[in-house]
Amino acid sequence: MADLVRRPGGVPGLRSAAGHDRLLAAHWATGQSAAEDSPLASLLAWIDPPDGRTGAQAAREAEDPLPFPPPGTATDVVFDQTLHDLMFRYDEAGDDRGREALGRQIDRELRGQMLPTWELVWRGVDLLRSLPEGGHVPERWAYDRRLFAEYAAYLEEDGRPQARRDHAVGAARRLARMEEAMARYDTERAFDDHRVL
Repeated sequence: MADLVRRPGGVPGLRSAAGHDRLLAAHWATGQSAAEDSPLASLLAWIDPPDGRTGAQAAREAEDPLPFPPPGTATDVVFDQTLHDLMFRYDEAGDDRGREALGRQIDRELRGQMLPTWELVWRGVDLLRSLPEGGHVPERWAYDRRLFAEYAAYLEEDGRPQARRDHAVGAARRLARMEEAMARYDTERAFDDHRVL
């Protein structure tokens, strides 16, 4: 569970950002392996398939990169080449009309590449919002806000930069804080969700 939550300041349990696919996979089971669950389109197809389809059928369809372009830094080679060509032509365009037309074409290409993922992310957010809130969530949220406020006050008052490496005692204290926070989070999650046990 530790890898589900990004750790600002190195503290497990802080909820500033979390891996979308990992959060969904933590609450829903699919008929896929963890590696197969990592593409958001495939994961959501299992969790919330369209009417008339099973999760397996929808996940198979979600593997098609044309309607569901792979998000992230590793984009489709054909898309990369198309975008490169359009941008080169945009730079070489001699007049404003030509640049405007190419700009619109670049917008269409980018929209086609990014919009499916954008829509999947918000579909996942809606599914996560439909889950009942855990009983300990308000306490953790209040704790997060307090830590953030304390750190903001520290920055305003003194704000000394953190050393690149902790000394031995500081590292031990930090590790102990992180382990205690993770244990507290795991315990609270087990109380909040009986399926965790």
